[in-house]
Amino acid sequence: MKNKFYARQGDLGITSIQKLPDNLKELKTNVLAYGETTGHKHQLLETMPQQFSILEDKNGNQYLEINQPTDLIHEEHKTITIERGFYIIKREREYDYFAEEIKRIQD
Repeated sequence: MKNKFYARQGDLGITSIQKLPDNLKELKTNVLAYGETTGHKHQLLETMPQQFSILEDKNGNQYLEINQPTDLIHEEHKTITIERGFYIIKREREYDYFAEEIKRIQD
């Protein structure tokens, strides 16, 4: 892969990868994440069939296969265009020193 792609939209990080891992399950949705506090959502804007696939491994990690440039939209964040390729989706986390545990950031 020539250029590494990385983008952030709120609590989501999107990073390009060389290939997808094996044994992924396709999710039948265009939503990557729902906001726990606002109810807003990070979603891919689908304009044609088989434009993208959202996939998940057995540990709940999410991946994208983008076949045509696709916009990632959210009510409170700037739209991001994701080009053709493979990606891993990471959610930002923080350490709660009082509870002594790692928590996902709530959007």
